[in-house]
Amino acid sequence: MNIRDEREIFFKVPKTMGGRDEVRNMAYVHRHCQQIFLERRAKA
Repeated sequence: MNIRDEREIFFKVPKTMGGRDEVRNMAYVHRHCQQIFLERRAKA
């Protein structure tokens, strides 16, 4: 990951589904990658 890339915290288990604000439930990901994943999860 490049320091200039747009990044966000991604919750592996969404907080709306019982996920917690714990490091093991978080990942630092590219904003674009998170957007793709969320779109695919919504279709499933």
